[in-house]
Amino acid sequence: MSATELQAVADDLIDPAWCSDGLTPPAGVALGVADAALVCIAVAGHRGTPDRPVTADTRWDVASVTKLVTTTVCIGLVSAGTLDLDRPVDQWLPELAGLGITAESLLQHRSGLLPWQPLDLAGTGADAAMATVASLPMGTPGEFAYSDLGMISLGVLLTRLTGRTLPELVQEWINEPLEVDLRYGPVDEPVADSAPDDRVERRMFDTGQPYPILLDGPAPRWRDTPYRGEVHDGNARRTLGGISAHAGIFATVPDLLAVGRALADPAPPASWRPEVLHRFLTKPLGFRTRQLADGTQLHHHPGFTGCALGFVAGSDRAYAQCANRWMTEAEPVSTEQLWSRFLQEVAR
Repeated sequence: MSATELQAVADDLIDPAWCSDGLTPPAGVALGVADAALVCIAVAGHRGTPDRPVTADTRWDVASVTKLVTTTVCIGLVSAGTLDLDRPVDQWLPELAGLGITAESLLQHRSGLLPWQPLDLAGTGADAAMATVASLPMGTPGEFAYSDLGMISLGVLLTRLTGRTLPELVQEWINEPLEVDLRYGPVDEPVADSAPDDRVERRMFDTGQPYPILLDGPAPRWRDTPYRGEVHDGNARRTLGGISAHAGIFATVPDLLAVGRALADPAPPASWRPEVLHRFLTKPLGFRTRQLADGTQLHHHPGFTGCALGFVAGSDRAYAQCANRWMTEAEPVSTEQLWSRFLQEVAR
């Protein structure tokens, strides 16, 4: 795909004409496509206000794409022999002792932990978060249930196991070997606003949808100002100080592409054992998969804010999308709609 063609896709994604059912497009997007020979970046729209245009070096709150970052850290730790995917987590997460939970089950979202609860209603900090997670009813171990609480628990496991913070682990296993700069917030301009206020989580509290609130306590103090340079996710921000394994990373599209290309590379970084990467890709662990229009399989992960990262294993092909879909007064298009439209155009 040429730079001109990718620019046309970026311009299209912020055009209301393609949206249906009264939905609205994001205020701005940054897109990236890479293969062995070429890297293309295109931007369109603004970071949250018209006087702040999107640039290639704009940082984005990538939301649950943080989970893919955590997965990449795990590939390094397993390769180094530090993390055992099959060992019960009881030693490092005694709050979950006796439940048969492993790092692999957390990565696969099959631990039985609930999808979500506002953990700060019961306390803040990692130890309080784990105590709260342990106090909640369990789902069915072995069954897939996408779980922020599971990834939060995995992050606490990694920090207790290694004695290092999540930012330190990201620096060691991703930033330094790949020469990128993924960061937890707060971050400075240029950064895209991720949401205008707390309307989404407030609606979850008011309606009990999609998950009933099981914890007691007063609702958080809702804010009515934009999220700029600080993570939008409530559990990451209020419970864990902005640093979590499930949300909190800020990244540029070029840096996301570099991570995707490393995961796609037939000759991965020396710190990743090939058999370990193979296990993560074939299970898969920490990744979602979908088929592209050309029949190839994409490993990927989307994020609530409008971001997504994907790659084709063994091919050098990677795709990155960043968007601030919530920066609208009306109901936004979903990340899935944006991602599908982008991939439909660039992966034919």
